[in-house]
Amino acid sequence: MADIEEWSANANEAVRICLWRPSKEGPVALGPPFNAQFTYPLYGEDEQIFGYKGLKININYRANDMRPVVKVSYQAKFDAVGDTEPADIMTPLKENLPDIAFSGYPDFVENTKKLSLENTWKPAGELHATMQDGSHTYEIWKGTLVDPGIKQLVARIQLLPLLFIEGGSPIINPKFDAVDDRWTVWSLYEKDEDGYSFLGFSTVYRFYYFGKRIDPPPPPGTRFELPVGDFDLGQLPSRARLSQFLILKPYQSRGLGTRLYKTMFQYYYDNPLTRQLTVEEPNESFDDLRDMCDLAFLLTLPEFRDMSFKQGIKLDMKGLLPELVDRKAVDALMEKSKIVPRQFMRCLEMHLMSKLPESVRPRLPTEGKSKNKPTADDKFIFNVWRLFVKSRLLVHNVDVLGQYDLGPRLVLLEETMDNVQFDYIRLLNKFQRRAQRDKPKRRLDDDDTEDASASKKAKVEDVEEDGTSI
Repeated sequence: MADIEEWSANANEAVRICLWRPSKEGPVALGPPFNAQFTYPLYGEDEQIFGYKGLKININYRANDMRPVVKVSYQAKFDAVGDTEPADIMTPLKENLPDIAFSGYPDFVENTKKLSLENTWKPAGELHATMQDGSHTYEIWKGTLVDPGIKQLVARIQLLPLLFIEGGSPIINPKFDAVDDRWTVWSLYEKDEDGYSFLGFSTVYRFYYFGKRIDPPPPPGTRFELPVGDFDLGQLPSRARLSQFLILKPYQSRGLGTRLYKTMFQYYYDNPLTRQLTVEEPNESFDDLRDMCDLAFLLTLPEFRDMSFKQGIKLDMKGLLPELVDRKAVDALMEKSKIVPRQFMRCLEMHLMSKLPESVRPRLPTEGKSKNKPTADDKFIFNVWRLFVKSRLLVHNVDVLGQYDLGPRLVLLEETMDNVQFDYIRLLNKFQRRAQRDKPKRRLDDDDTEDASASKKAKVEDVEEDGTSI
């Protein structure tokens, strides 16, 4: 056992990402290397690599075009004994990186010098947006896999989702030439006098959108004519599914994830052919970013801000739950916002919670109790809000809850409700802090009039903070 431990390395500690800026003298390190967060897709569930001492697997990336080169070093290698032999380090990397990643470090250095001397490189795709933040200039570029430059970029960086997104997977095989124009790649760069630095990216897949039938079906015997010649399938209504989202670790905690997500959301919101924007299996950290950005967007819509519970609600616990909100208005706004039902309802529940009377509005334990004594009306509207949220949770978790008898089912529903309520408190507090922090400050010589144009920016507490994704 001692020998096995002596020759075993933690794969997350061994795999390191190094970013290098081009210069005429060769690559210049942009900072210390940073470790992989997950390596089980490469080296197994235990994330251990056997057979080496002092193992370092450096995956070097040129910071502008993300050309990779792999450099492996170790102090000693285990001599195979029978069936016990050192783990295969290179094959998992070769399955997820293009051949150029294994061309050797000297070639990487010489090619980097040449690229720096030419000084003509620019990102693949088309420039979509430019943003200024103090002395920093950021650009967002987008393109589909039909673009050879975009395909090359994806082949180079798609190892990163495996290392930093739990459950991440490649979207192309670098060994094959197949492309799919339904994949759109969004890339975030910082631009300065020395050129571009790649900061992060997101991928979106376009599905055909099966909307609701509005017109009556055609009469029997109706003949349909297929389009003649080439037909652009991109002109059909679609659902855009955000698949991967990653800000590189050195650039986290700068609000960049929020900038990228909001830019993408606005694009699909403005695109008449996109009917919905959804997310593929978001993790908890990305959920925060998404909740904050979606809530900030919805609060720009007057019809969302004005939503409240119906007047004159009467609760009869022996009968069915009455309609608590104007369902037609909710459905219409859900369709307009292009936010999928569950996500829209979460934002609506948070918004309605924020409008509860102060005396009954849920608070964190550290905030203490309200100084105001709740009235009967206050308690009633709080119970209405709880029932409103529970009704969605009951439908969403019907398969799980249906496995329990009525008593345990109600207990489990109540526990789920309490967890959701706590999460909403946390998110709303964060949202309000960000909105207050980002509110423009008046100078002492300004008058006392509030700036009507002051924007509420929902900067997420820092999924950029952990950078990750989906």
